[in-house]
Amino acid sequence: MKISVSRSMLLIFALLVAGGYQARLEAQTIFFDDFEDRVKDQPLIGNNWTWFDQTYGGNTCTGSPTGEFGPFSDGDPSDYPADNRNYWTASADVGAGDSYYRAGLEVPAWDGALGNMLRVYGNQYNGATSCERVLVFKEETIGASGPHTFSFEVAKDQFGAPANGEITAAFVKVLRSSNNSFATLSFETVLTAPPPATSPSNVSTRFQYIEFDVPPEWVGELLQFGFYNDLAENLGQSWATSAALYDNVKLAASETGAAEYIVTTDWFVAEPELLGEDLTIEATVSCATPITGFSLDNGTDPVSVSDYEIVVLLNDGDSVTVDVETVNGATQCSAAQNVPQSGAEKSASAACNGQILLDDESATCTFDNTLFFEGVPTLGRAGTAILALLMLGLGLAGFRRFV
Repeated sequence: MKISVSRSMLLIFALLVAGGYQARLEAQTIFFDDFEDRVKDQPLIGNNWTWFDQTYGGNTCTGSPTGEFGPFSDGDPSDYPADNRNYWTASADVGAGDSYYRAGLEVPAWDGALGNMLRVYGNQYNGATSCERVLVFKEETIGASGPHTFSFEVAKDQFGAPANGEITAAFVKVLRSSNNSFATLSFETVLTAPPPATSPSNVSTRFQYIEFDVPPEWVGELLQFGFYNDLAENLGQSWATSAALYDNVKLAASETGAAEYIVTTDWFVAEPELLGEDLTIEATVSCATPITGFSLDNGTDPVSVSDYEIVVLLNDGDSVTVDVETVNGATQCSAAQNVPQSGAEKSASAACNGQILLDDESATCTFDNTLFFEGVPTLGRAGTAILALLMLGLGLAGFRRFV
């Protein structure tokens, strides 16, 4: 089982499904939901999303629950589809205004800065003061063995993000349904980690996934995948600050490939004869899927290497090429630079900020930096060219005037 976190561009899997790899990905996709067909005041989440509540004896949701309640607990499964409890529906309840519990649709999220998203939070009607867990998820019968991937994007909630240690997470669970025991065969989780955000202008999403293997004996059993949150009122935590936003939820039979991500540096110094310092920077490359190889053209060794990140030293004109695994035909990589030179103006190409890569694709991130001297900025290539044109224009104007 592999769990990974990476920065993400918006709507990564929506873009993939709409792109040239549509037929290839659809053949592997078991479930996909981007919530874009929803309206804000519909009564249900839709697409057969369901729910479950658990209570634990301590202040953490570990061990066996002491209480459980779900759609089948009262003998009436008519409430199996999860209600859409958002601002519009919860506030409209006659005689029960602000009736919030479990999940709701944000249509759209963050005042339109993001698309439609699923908001998962706590349950205000749970009277326990020990740890409470709300699960909102999908169920599918396992149809085939082999590697599978549950992936999604997560964003910080605009008004009710965790503030006192509340936990938000994703999970994959396999239950023995063939004999009606519903015993747990597997339970894999990952904490969801939305990027920081303070306004619609700086909100973004993060791509996360769980890879898991399905042995042949699990075919035909019940698979649950989705999201949960944990909170304990004993610790000062609240359902009102337990929310996270989710999008582009996908379950797929895994298929791996490879892509290439290149990071290069390019310095501009207006007066090279004044240069008395090294132009080496430290570049950190991070990918959403495992890095399978790398090549440094300057012949040096990396500062550090891990499954999903490599840190290297690059001088002017140097580059590093990173080979990265793709999951279900896609991955994403980004790069950041640490520039020790004082008075340096840093610039990075768009691919540095988070580049989606499909199988066999290559992308290049370029750090194009300019060096200042004695507090006076150089103009850079573009600035120098513009200045030359301006000077030429002034010279021609002066020539015409004084002839």
